Amino acid sequence: VETIPKFHDGQLNLGCVLMRTNRLAEAIERFQILLQDHPQSFLAYRNMGLCYAHMRNFHLANHCLEKAIEVFPNYTDAKLDLATLKLHSQKLEAARTIVMEALTSDPKNQRGQAILGEIDRIQAQRI
Repeated sequence: VETIPKFHDGQLNLGCVLMRTNRLAEAIERFQILLQDHPQSFLAYRNMGLCYAHMRNFHLANHCLEKAIEVFPNYTDAKLDLATLKLHSQKLEAARTIVMEALTSDPKNQRGQAILGEIDRIQAQRI
């Protein structure tokens, strides 16, 4: 396993601190700087996607989360974030597909089970 350089950790941590303090545009800038030198940083892509989602820029949020999954295909958290984005966009079947894929590697994941429950609840109301 390749070790992560200190620069990566520092930029990632700074971006996360900025994100937690709701300085989302600054956090995105940090993650973009990080990705220039470390284009395989799935953590930077996911966190940037979460920032965009909080800013209600769902197109870019979707892109970043998909990129995180492309870089690290077994990234359950990014898959569940993407499923949540699809759920809120009323793309229920896409959300279900993503959750089911995430649950193949972690069948007891409570967050994944909760998202499935929400999808089922919405679909039952439509009947």
